[in-house]
Amino acid sequence: MPRAVRKPVLHVPVETMNREFDGKLLLSLIAADRGFDVYLGGQAAMHENLIALPLGIYFSKGVRSPSRKIFDLLDGFGHSIVALDEEALVRFDLKHFHFKLDPETFGRPRFLFAWGGDNAEAWASFSGYRGTPIIEAGNPRIDLLRPELRGFHREAVAGLRERFGDFILINSNFAVVNHFVKNLTRYAVADWVPPLEADQHKTGFLAHKQEIFQSLLAALPAIAQAVAPATVVVRPHPSENPTIWEVAARGLDNVVVLHEGPVAPWLMAAAAVVHNSCTTAVEAAVVGTPAIWFAPVESAEFDIHLPNALSFKTTTVAELVAAVSTSLVTNGAPPEAIALSETQRLLLDHHIAALDGALASERIVDTMVANLDRLKPRGHALGGRLKARLRYYKWRLKRTWNAYRNPDGRNYLRHKFPELDEGFANDRLHGLAAALGRFEDRRAMRVGPDLLRIV
Repeated sequence: MPRAVRKPVLHVPVETMNREFDGKLLLSLIAADRGFDVYLGGQAAMHENLIALPLGIYFSKGVRSPSRKIFDLLDGFGHSIVALDEEALVRFDLKHFHFKLDPETFGRPRFLFAWGGDNAEAWASFSGYRGTPIIEAGNPRIDLLRPELRGFHREAVAGLRERFGDFILINSNFAVVNHFVKNLTRYAVADWVPPLEADQHKTGFLAHKQEIFQSLLAALPAIAQAVAPATVVVRPHPSENPTIWEVAARGLDNVVVLHEGPVAPWLMAAAAVVHNSCTTAVEAAVVGTPAIWFAPVESAEFDIHLPNALSFKTTTVAELVAAVSTSLVTNGAPPEAIALSETQRLLLDHHIAALDGALASERIVDTMVANLDRLKPRGHALGGRLKARLRYYKWRLKRTWNAYRNPDGRNYLRHKFPELDEGFANDRLHGLAAALGRFEDRRAMRVGPDLLRIV
Protein backbone atom coordinates (compact mmCIF):
# COMPACT_ATOMS: atom_id res chain seq x y z
CA MET A 1 0.00 0.00 0.00
CA PRO A 2 1.19 3.54 -0.70
CA ARG A 3 2.39 5.47 2.35
CA ALA A 4 0.05 8.17 3.67
CA VAL A 5 1.30 11.67 2.99
CA ARG A 6 2.26 13.32 6.27
CA LYS A 7 0.53 16.62 6.91
CA PRO A 8 2.70 19.70 7.47
CA VAL A 9 2.74 20.59 11.17
CA LEU A 10 2.08 24.09 12.49
CA HIS A 11 2.79 25.15 16.08
CA VAL A 12 0.90 28.25 17.26
CA PRO A 13 2.03 29.52 20.69
CA VAL A 14 0.01 32.10 22.64
CA GLU A 15 1.77 34.31 25.15
CA THR A 16 -1.18 36.34 26.52
CA MET A 17 -4.59 34.67 26.57
CA ASN A 18 -6.87 37.69 26.41
CA ARG A 19 -4.78 39.43 23.77
CA GLU A 20 -4.06 36.60 21.34
CA PHE A 21 -6.04 33.43 21.88
CA ASP A 22 -9.10 34.07 19.73
CA GLY A 23 -7.04 35.33 16.80
CA LYS A 24 -4.58 32.45 17.03
CA LEU A 25 -7.50 30.00 17.25
CA LEU A 26 -8.94 31.47 14.05
CA LEU A 27 -5.55 31.15 12.34
CA SER A 28 -5.30 27.55 13.56
CA LEU A 29 -8.74 26.64 12.22
CA ILE A 30 -7.98 28.10 8.81
CA ALA A 31 -4.64 26.26 8.75
CA ALA A 32 -6.32 22.98 9.71
CA ASP A 33 -8.80 23.42 6.87
CA ARG A 34 -5.87 23.98 4.51
CA GLY A 35 -4.24 20.69 5.45
CA PHE A 36 -2.02 21.49 8.45
CA ASP A 37 -1.76 19.40 11.60
CA VAL A 38 -2.09 22.26 14.11
CA TYR A 39 -0.92 22.45 17.72
CA LEU A 40 -2.16 25.48 19.67
CA GLY A 41 -1.41 26.38 23.26
CA GLY A 42 0.37 28.44 25.87
CA GLN A 43 3.76 29.66 24.81
CA ALA A 44 5.40 28.61 28.09
CA ALA A 45 3.89 25.11 27.90
CA MET A 46 4.90 24.73 24.26
CA HIS A 47 8.48 25.72 25.03
CA GLU A 48 8.68 23.40 28.02
CA ASN A 49 7.48 20.50 25.87
CA LEU A 50 9.58 21.41 22.85
CA ILE A 51 11.40 18.09 22.86
CA ALA A 52 8.11 16.20 22.40
CA LEU A 53 6.64 18.35 19.62
CA PRO A 54 6.65 16.94 16.08
CA LEU A 55 8.88 18.82 13.66
CA GLY A 56 7.01 21.61 11.98
CA ILE A 57 6.59 25.32 11.39
CA TYR A 58 6.74 27.46 14.52
CA PHE A 59 4.62 30.64 14.34
CA SER A 60 6.48 33.07 16.60
CA LYS A 61 4.79 36.08 18.22
CA GLY A 62 7.97 38.15 17.98
CA VAL A 63 11.41 38.55 16.44
CA ARG A 64 13.12 40.65 19.09
CA SER A 65 16.34 39.88 20.91
CA PRO A 66 14.68 38.03 23.87
CA SER A 67 13.58 35.35 21.36
CA ARG A 68 17.18 34.37 20.59
CA LYS A 69 17.39 31.44 23.02
CA ILE A 70 14.13 29.78 21.96
CA PHE A 71 15.02 30.33 18.28
CA ASP A 72 18.34 28.58 18.94
CA LEU A 73 16.48 25.60 20.41
CA LEU A 74 13.91 25.49 17.62
CA ASP A 75 16.61 25.65 14.99
CA GLY A 76 18.61 22.96 16.78
CA PHE A 77 15.69 20.55 16.65
CA GLY A 78 15.04 21.35 12.99
CA HIS A 79 11.83 23.40 13.17
CA SER A 80 11.32 26.20 10.67
CA ILE A 81 10.27 29.59 12.02
CA VAL A 82 7.88 32.21 10.70
CA ALA A 83 7.04 35.29 12.73
CA LEU A 84 5.05 38.42 13.27
CA ASP A 85 5.62 40.99 16.03
CA GLU A 86 2.68 41.53 18.36
CA GLU A 87 4.27 44.77 19.61
CA ALA A 88 5.24 46.33 16.26
CA LEU A 89 1.97 48.12 15.48
CA VAL A 90 2.40 50.64 18.29
CA ARG A 91 6.10 51.43 18.41
CA PHE A 92 8.81 53.97 19.10
CA ASP A 93 10.55 55.89 16.34
CA LEU A 94 12.70 53.81 13.97
CA LYS A 95 15.94 54.28 15.88
CA HIS A 96 14.55 53.02 19.16
CA PHE A 97 12.39 50.36 17.52
CA HIS A 98 15.57 48.94 15.98
CA PHE A 99 17.14 48.87 19.46
CA LYS A 100 14.91 45.83 20.11
CA LEU A 101 16.29 43.83 17.16
CA ASP A 102 19.51 41.89 16.75
CA PRO A 103 20.59 40.56 13.34
CA GLU A 104 20.98 36.93 14.46
CA THR A 105 17.49 36.59 15.94
CA PHE A 106 15.84 38.77 13.32
CA GLY A 107 17.37 36.69 10.53
CA ARG A 108 16.05 33.31 11.78
CA PRO A 109 12.44 33.35 10.48
CA ARG A 110 11.90 32.27 6.88
CA PHE A 111 8.92 34.64 6.52
CA LEU A 112 7.99 37.81 8.39
CA PHE A 113 4.32 38.77 8.60
CA ALA A 114 3.92 42.52 9.02
CA TRP A 115 0.94 44.36 10.47
CA GLY A 116 0.99 46.59 7.40
CA GLY A 117 3.11 48.98 5.39
CA ASP A 118 4.61 50.83 8.35
CA ASN A 119 5.75 47.61 10.07
CA ALA A 120 7.18 46.28 6.79
CA GLU A 121 9.13 49.51 6.20
CA ALA A 122 10.43 49.53 9.78
CA TRP A 123 11.72 45.97 9.44
CA ALA A 124 13.23 46.50 5.99
CA SER A 125 15.13 49.59 7.18
CA PHE A 126 16.88 47.69 10.00
CA SER A 127 20.63 47.44 9.32
CA GLY A 128 20.51 43.73 10.21
CA TYR A 129 17.82 42.91 7.64
CA ARG A 130 19.08 40.25 5.21
CA GLY A 131 16.23 39.93 2.73
CA THR A 132 13.76 37.65 4.52
CA PRO A 133 10.42 37.91 2.66
CA ILE A 134 8.13 40.39 4.41
CA ILE A 135 4.41 39.86 3.83
CA GLU A 136 2.00 42.70 4.64
CA ALA A 137 -0.63 40.33 5.99
CA GLY A 138 -2.13 42.09 9.00
CA ASN A 139 -2.63 40.33 12.32
CA PRO A 140 -5.19 37.70 13.40
CA ARG A 141 -6.12 39.97 16.32
CA ILE A 142 -7.54 42.49 13.87
CA ASP A 143 -9.61 39.79 12.13
CA LEU A 144 -11.65 39.57 15.34
CA LEU A 145 -12.59 43.26 14.98
CA ARG A 146 -13.85 43.05 11.41
CA PRO A 147 -17.59 43.24 10.59
CA GLU A 148 -17.66 39.56 9.60
CA LEU A 149 -16.80 38.59 13.18
CA ARG A 150 -18.79 41.13 15.17
CA GLY A 151 -21.35 38.39 15.78
CA PHE A 152 -18.70 36.41 17.65
CA HIS A 153 -18.74 39.14 20.32
CA ARG A 154 -22.49 39.90 20.34
CA GLU A 155 -23.34 37.97 23.50
CA ALA A 156 -20.33 39.35 25.40
CA VAL A 157 -21.13 42.93 24.34
CA ALA A 158 -24.75 42.53 25.48
CA GLY A 159 -23.55 41.09 28.79
CA LEU A 160 -21.21 44.03 29.43
CA ARG A 161 -23.92 46.56 28.66
CA GLU A 162 -26.30 44.74 30.99
CA ARG A 163 -23.71 44.71 33.79
CA PHE A 164 -22.34 48.24 33.42
CA GLY A 165 -24.86 50.21 31.37
CA ASP A 166 -23.23 53.22 29.75
CA PHE A 167 -19.55 53.19 30.61
CA ILE A 168 -16.22 54.80 29.83
CA LEU A 169 -13.26 52.45 29.42
CA ILE A 170 -9.86 53.55 30.70
CA ASN A 171 -7.28 51.26 29.18
CA SER A 172 -4.08 51.37 31.20
CA ASN A 173 -0.71 50.49 29.67
CA PHE A 174 1.74 51.39 32.40
CA ALA A 175 3.37 48.02 33.07
CA VAL A 176 6.80 49.54 32.48
CA VAL A 177 6.34 51.57 35.71
CA ASN A 178 3.72 49.37 37.42
CA HIS A 179 4.58 45.79 36.54
CA PHE A 180 2.67 42.77 37.84
CA VAL A 181 5.96 41.49 39.27
CA LYS A 182 7.08 43.91 41.96
CA ASN A 183 10.16 46.00 41.08
CA LEU A 184 10.40 44.51 37.59
CA THR A 185 11.07 46.86 34.69
CA ARG A 186 10.76 45.30 31.25
CA TYR A 187 13.02 47.15 28.85
CA ALA A 188 15.12 44.80 26.73
CA VAL A 189 17.44 45.97 23.97
CA ALA A 190 19.81 44.08 21.70
CA ASP A 191 23.44 43.53 22.67
CA TRP A 192 24.75 45.84 19.94
CA VAL A 193 23.03 48.93 21.39
CA PRO A 194 25.48 51.32 23.15
CA PRO A 195 24.67 51.01 26.88
CA LEU A 196 24.72 54.78 27.46
CA GLU A 197 22.15 55.38 24.72
CA ALA A 198 19.94 52.56 25.99
CA ASP A 199 20.12 53.85 29.56
CA GLN A 200 19.31 57.41 28.53
CA HIS A 201 16.28 56.33 26.52
CA LYS A 202 15.09 53.98 29.26
CA THR A 203 15.43 56.63 31.97
CA GLY A 204 13.60 59.24 29.93
CA PHE A 205 10.85 56.86 28.91
CA LEU A 206 10.24 55.64 32.47
CA ALA A 207 10.04 59.22 33.77
CA HIS A 208 7.60 60.16 31.00
CA LYS A 209 5.34 57.15 31.63
CA GLN A 210 5.43 57.67 35.40
CA GLU A 211 4.26 61.28 35.06
CA ILE A 212 1.36 60.28 32.81
CA PHE A 213 0.46 57.37 35.09
CA GLN A 214 0.31 59.61 38.16
CA SER A 215 -1.71 62.23 36.28
CA LEU A 216 -4.30 59.69 35.16
CA LEU A 217 -4.55 58.23 38.67
CA ALA A 218 -5.11 61.73 40.04
CA ALA A 219 -7.77 62.43 37.39
CA LEU A 220 -9.83 59.34 38.23
CA PRO A 221 -12.10 61.01 40.87
CA ALA A 222 -12.92 63.88 38.50
CA ILE A 223 -13.76 61.47 35.68
CA ALA A 224 -15.93 59.38 37.99
CA GLN A 225 -17.81 62.44 39.24
CA ALA A 226 -18.32 63.83 35.74
CA VAL A 227 -19.89 60.66 34.29
CA ALA A 228 -21.89 59.51 37.34
CA PRO A 229 -24.15 57.59 37.51
CA ALA A 230 -22.54 56.01 34.45
CA THR A 231 -19.63 53.66 35.15
CA VAL A 232 -15.90 54.04 34.64
CA VAL A 233 -14.17 50.72 33.94
CA VAL A 234 -10.40 50.70 34.41
CA ARG A 235 -8.83 47.83 32.48
CA PRO A 236 -5.18 47.37 33.55
CA HIS A 237 -2.74 45.93 31.03
CA PRO A 238 -2.27 42.15 31.48
CA SER A 239 1.33 42.82 32.57
CA GLU A 240 0.29 45.50 35.04
CA ASN A 241 -0.31 45.36 38.80
CA PRO A 242 -3.95 46.35 39.38
CA THR A 243 -3.44 47.20 43.08
CA ILE A 244 -2.59 50.89 42.57
CA TRP A 245 -5.72 51.32 40.47
CA GLU A 246 -7.82 49.55 43.08
CA VAL A 247 -6.49 51.91 45.77
CA ALA A 248 -7.24 54.94 43.57
CA ALA A 249 -10.80 53.68 43.02
CA ARG A 250 -11.64 53.32 46.73
CA GLY A 251 -14.66 55.39 47.63
CA LEU A 252 -15.59 55.92 43.97
CA ASP A 253 -18.79 53.91 43.74
CA ASN A 254 -19.04 54.05 39.94
CA VAL A 255 -15.45 52.94 39.23
CA VAL A 256 -14.63 49.28 38.54
CA VAL A 257 -11.07 47.96 38.13
CA LEU A 258 -11.24 44.80 36.05
CA HIS A 259 -9.19 42.91 33.46
CA GLU A 260 -11.56 40.33 32.10
CA GLY A 261 -11.66 38.58 28.74
CA PRO A 262 -10.54 39.91 25.34
CA VAL A 263 -10.68 43.65 24.80
CA ALA A 264 -12.85 43.55 21.64
CA PRO A 265 -16.27 43.31 23.33
CA TRP A 266 -15.25 45.97 25.86
CA LEU A 267 -14.41 48.36 23.04
CA MET A 268 -17.66 47.59 21.24
CA ALA A 269 -19.70 48.13 24.42
CA ALA A 270 -17.96 51.30 25.69
CA ALA A 271 -19.02 54.85 24.89
CA ALA A 272 -15.36 55.81 24.55
CA VAL A 273 -11.89 54.65 25.57
CA VAL A 274 -9.37 56.82 27.43
CA HIS A 275 -5.68 56.05 26.91
CA ASN A 276 -2.19 57.34 26.31
CA SER A 277 -0.11 55.75 23.51
CA CYS A 278 -2.07 52.48 23.73
CA THR A 279 -2.83 49.84 21.09
CA THR A 280 -6.42 49.89 22.28
CA ALA A 281 -6.94 53.23 20.55
CA VAL A 282 -6.04 51.64 17.21
CA GLU A 283 -8.42 48.74 17.86
CA ALA A 284 -11.10 51.26 18.85
CA ALA A 285 -10.62 53.03 15.52
CA VAL A 286 -11.20 49.74 13.69
CA VAL A 287 -14.52 49.07 15.48
CA GLY A 288 -15.63 52.74 15.41
CA THR A 289 -15.44 53.56 19.12
CA PRO A 290 -14.04 57.04 19.90
CA ALA A 291 -10.65 57.13 21.60
CA ILE A 292 -9.63 60.01 23.88
CA TRP A 293 -5.90 60.67 24.27
CA PHE A 294 -5.01 62.12 27.68
CA ALA A 295 -1.72 64.00 27.25
CA PRO A 296 -0.88 65.93 30.44
CA VAL A 297 2.71 65.94 29.19
CA GLU A 298 4.02 65.31 25.68
CA SER A 299 7.26 64.03 24.22
CA ALA A 300 8.22 63.67 20.57
CA GLU A 301 10.63 60.90 21.62
CA PHE A 302 8.46 58.87 24.00
CA ASP A 303 4.86 59.31 22.85
CA ILE A 304 3.65 56.70 20.36
CA HIS A 305 2.35 58.36 17.20
CA LEU A 306 -0.25 55.99 15.74
CA PRO A 307 -2.76 55.53 18.61
CA ASN A 308 -2.54 59.18 19.58
CA ALA A 309 -3.04 60.36 15.99
CA LEU A 310 -6.24 58.29 15.79
CA SER A 311 -7.65 59.88 18.96
CA PHE A 312 -9.28 63.05 20.27
CA LYS A 313 -6.57 64.92 22.19
CA THR A 314 -7.03 66.31 25.71
CA THR A 315 -4.20 67.92 27.70
CA THR A 316 -5.91 68.88 30.97
CA VAL A 317 -8.23 67.13 33.38
CA ALA A 318 -10.94 69.66 32.49
CA GLU A 319 -10.63 68.81 28.77
CA LEU A 320 -10.61 65.08 29.55
CA VAL A 321 -13.71 65.36 31.73
CA ALA A 322 -15.52 67.35 29.04
CA ALA A 323 -14.67 64.77 26.39
CA VAL A 324 -15.79 61.75 28.39
CA SER A 325 -18.97 63.53 29.46
CA THR A 326 -19.81 64.45 25.87
CA SER A 327 -19.12 60.93 24.64
CA LEU A 328 -21.83 59.61 26.94
CA VAL A 329 -24.35 62.29 25.95
CA THR A 330 -23.75 61.73 22.23
CA ASN A 331 -23.51 57.94 22.48
CA GLY A 332 -19.78 57.72 21.83
CA ALA A 333 -18.88 60.82 19.87
CA PRO A 334 -16.51 63.32 21.53
CA PRO A 335 -16.19 66.67 19.76
CA GLU A 336 -14.46 66.37 16.36
CA ALA A 337 -14.21 62.59 16.75
CA ILE A 338 -17.56 61.41 15.44
CA ALA A 339 -15.77 59.49 12.71
CA LEU A 340 -12.21 59.05 11.50
CA SER A 341 -11.10 61.78 9.11
CA GLU A 342 -9.82 60.81 5.69
CA THR A 343 -6.28 61.47 6.90
CA GLN A 344 -6.80 59.20 9.90
CA ARG A 345 -8.31 56.48 7.71
CA LEU A 346 -5.30 56.57 5.37
CA LEU A 347 -2.98 56.38 8.39
CA LEU A 348 -4.86 53.34 9.69
CA ASP A 349 -4.75 51.65 6.28
CA HIS A 350 -0.99 52.19 6.04
CA HIS A 351 -0.42 50.56 9.42
CA ILE A 352 -2.89 47.66 9.19
CA ALA A 353 -3.36 45.38 6.22
CA ALA A 354 -6.45 43.17 5.83
CA LEU A 355 -9.03 45.60 7.19
CA ASP A 356 -11.11 44.30 4.31
CA GLY A 357 -10.80 41.57 1.69
CA ALA A 358 -9.17 38.31 2.78
CA LEU A 359 -8.67 37.93 6.51
CA ALA A 360 -5.14 38.38 7.87
CA SER A 361 -5.26 34.77 9.06
CA GLU A 362 -6.07 33.61 5.52
CA ARG A 363 -3.24 35.68 4.03
CA ILE A 364 -0.76 34.18 6.48
CA VAL A 365 -1.92 30.61 5.83
CA ASP A 366 -1.98 31.21 2.05
CA THR A 367 1.67 32.27 2.22
CA MET A 368 2.66 29.16 4.14
CA VAL A 369 0.73 26.85 1.81
CA ALA A 370 2.36 28.42 -1.24
CA ASN A 371 5.82 27.99 0.29
CA LEU A 372 5.70 24.57 1.96
CA ASP A 373 8.93 23.46 0.27
CA ARG A 374 10.75 26.50 1.62
CA LEU A 375 9.22 25.96 5.06
CA LYS A 376 9.92 22.24 5.29
CA PRO A 377 11.64 21.45 8.61
CA ARG A 378 15.28 20.48 8.29
CA GLY A 379 16.16 17.17 9.91
CA HIS A 380 19.57 16.96 11.58
CA ALA A 381 22.05 14.12 11.87
CA LEU A 382 22.25 12.19 15.13
CA GLY A 383 25.06 14.35 16.49
CA GLY A 384 23.10 17.54 15.85
CA ARG A 385 19.99 16.14 17.51
CA LEU A 386 21.97 15.09 20.58
CA LYS A 387 23.50 18.57 20.88
CA ALA A 388 20.03 20.11 20.58
CA ARG A 389 18.71 17.86 23.34
CA LEU A 390 21.62 18.77 25.61
CA ARG A 391 21.00 22.51 25.08
CA TYR A 392 17.30 21.97 25.73
CA TYR A 393 17.87 20.11 29.01
CA LYS A 394 20.27 22.82 30.21
CA TRP A 395 17.70 25.46 29.32
CA ARG A 396 14.93 23.56 31.13
CA LEU A 397 17.08 23.13 34.22
CA LYS A 398 17.88 26.84 34.34
CA ARG A 399 14.24 27.72 33.73
CA THR A 400 13.06 25.40 36.53
CA TRP A 401 15.62 26.85 38.95
CA ASN A 402 14.61 30.42 38.10
CA ALA A 403 10.93 29.55 38.57
CA TYR A 404 11.72 28.02 41.98
CA ARG A 405 13.59 31.15 43.04
CA ASN A 406 10.97 33.52 41.63
CA PRO A 407 7.38 32.46 42.43
CA ASP A 408 6.16 35.92 41.38
CA GLY A 409 7.39 35.14 37.88
CA ARG A 410 5.41 31.88 37.84
CA ASN A 411 2.31 33.70 39.01
CA TYR A 412 2.81 36.31 36.31
CA LEU A 413 2.96 33.70 33.57
CA ARG A 414 -0.21 32.06 34.86
CA HIS A 415 -1.87 35.47 35.16
CA LYS A 416 -1.17 36.16 31.47
CA PHE A 417 -2.16 32.67 30.38
CA PRO A 418 -4.70 30.99 32.70
CA GLU A 419 -5.12 27.23 32.48
CA LEU A 420 -6.35 26.18 29.04
CA ASP A 421 -8.88 23.39 28.73
CA GLU A 422 -10.87 21.77 25.96
CA GLY A 423 -14.20 23.16 27.08
CA PHE A 424 -13.11 26.78 26.93
CA ALA A 425 -11.33 26.32 23.61
CA ASN A 426 -14.28 24.53 22.02
CA ASP A 427 -16.71 27.20 23.22
CA ARG A 428 -14.57 29.82 21.46
CA LEU A 429 -14.24 27.56 18.42
CA HIS A 430 -18.02 27.11 18.16
CA GLY A 431 -18.47 30.88 18.42
CA LEU A 432 -16.10 31.44 15.50
CA ALA A 433 -17.85 28.70 13.51
CA ALA A 434 -21.25 30.28 14.09
CA ALA A 435 -20.03 33.76 13.13
CA LEU A 436 -18.32 32.64 9.90
CA GLY A 437 -20.43 29.65 8.92
CA ARG A 438 -17.39 27.35 8.69
CA PHE A 439 -15.28 25.05 10.89
CA GLU A 440 -18.43 23.25 12.12
CA ASP A 441 -16.65 19.88 12.04
CA ARG A 442 -13.54 21.07 13.86
CA ARG A 443 -12.75 20.67 17.54
CA ALA A 444 -9.89 21.25 19.93
CA MET A 445 -8.46 18.16 21.63
CA ARG A 446 -6.24 18.39 24.72
CA VAL A 447 -2.81 16.79 24.22
CA GLY A 448 -1.11 18.10 27.35
CA PRO A 449 -1.27 20.85 29.99
CA ASP A 450 -2.19 24.09 28.15
CA LEU A 451 -1.70 22.35 24.79
CA LEU A 452 -4.35 21.54 22.18
CA ARG A 453 -4.51 19.92 18.79
CA ILE A 454 -7.05 21.10 16.23
CA VAL A 455 -8.77 18.08 14.67
